[in-house]
Amino acid sequence: MKKYNKIFLVIVFILILICCAIVLGIYSMRAVPNIYSPTKLPTIYSPLSNEATVSAISYQLDQYFNQHDFYNWEQLSNQMITLEPDNYSIFYYRSNDFRMIAEKQFGILERMEYYSKALSDIDRSLSLYPSYGDSYLLRAFILHGLADGYPYRSDREIFNQLALENIKMGALRGSGGNLHPERQVVIYETYLHQCDNALKLTDSFSKILPEDDVFTPTLETMYELSYACKEDYEKALFYNQANLDKRNMSNEVSINAVIYLYQLDRKKEALTMASNVKHGLFACKFKFMKALIEFDFGQYAEALQDADLASRNCWQGETYNSYIEGLNNLRLNQKDKAIKNLQYSEATFDYDFYFLIQRSRNELRKLNQPTLVITPSVHISSTPIPYQ
Repeated sequence: MKKYNKIFLVIVFILILICCAIVLGIYSMRAVPNIYSPTKLPTIYSPLSNEATVSAISYQLDQYFNQHDFYNWEQLSNQMITLEPDNYSIFYYRSNDFRMIAEKQFGILERMEYYSKALSDIDRSLSLYPSYGDSYLLRAFILHGLADGYPYRSDREIFNQLALENIKMGALRGSGGNLHPERQVVIYETYLHQCDNALKLTDSFSKILPEDDVFTPTLETMYELSYACKEDYEKALFYNQANLDKRNMSNEVSINAVIYLYQLDRKKEALTMASNVKHGLFACKFKFMKALIEFDFGQYAEALQDADLASRNCWQGETYNSYIEGLNNLRLNQKDKAIKNLQYSEATFDYDFYFLIQRSRNELRKLNQPTLVITPSVHISSTPIPYQ
């Protein structure tokens, strides 16, 4: 009996030691201070509660995004990815968010940084799920945004050519939303000045789209841009107004309408419209068109002032200013300056100002000077093509 009592006492003693160890462990854990770091978000350790954790993170991500706290938004989104590294949709939606952040940036470097992050994420999404059509559309929009960071048209053409390839792949794979990739093909054809392709495709849409269709881009928009591309400005102006009427925006002032009126030699109307726009997305273009018309009317001081203002308020402002300066250099017989300015404007105008590209070339031809030969500096991956 004594032997069993001793064994019982030993067992009790061991149990007491275990309980003490547990109590000390809990106390030591409670004693660790909770240090808040404003530069680093807390790390999530429990993979057993992914669903609840992902839901909580998603809510916090929305809060950061709406507050424009993009640093903490990005840090937290990285944690979301560590929880589900093979979830293509997380990369897709973050890529789209990066694109929206890029569009909010005023500085070109910041804008390009976020577009680059958007491209990296959408490429990762496509590598995980290469059959998702909307990913190709998003990639196209990102590539078009990246094009803005390059001053020379030859570089931008590479981005837009790749964007067109992605648009076509998106159309082939199908879109889950109302993005209508097959219509976007028309828009990107005009970006590349492939006017016949754009008009031919638009004609095919006119046979199947109902008259009350208002999805973007509308049939009227496609016809407008196709005819403008082919320099038929009368028809372009007609469809521009038809599109505004369809969308109940008849009172809106369109920068495209100003350009068409200018080309139709209705410059006074164009000047009135351009002068009435002070702010907004295309304020810089309006200011340039105002400067261009003023120069034609012999109001040289006003034109130079407006061109200078345009150069300070948008990324292509230097192109606009160079063209007006080049014309003024010609007027003052400053040949060397004129050559430099006109060569730059010819190489950097987008195709929506194709008529000014042609005029720059004509002026350079009169001066017996060539256009600039630009070696493209773009290095970017081609369109991912799924094989399964």
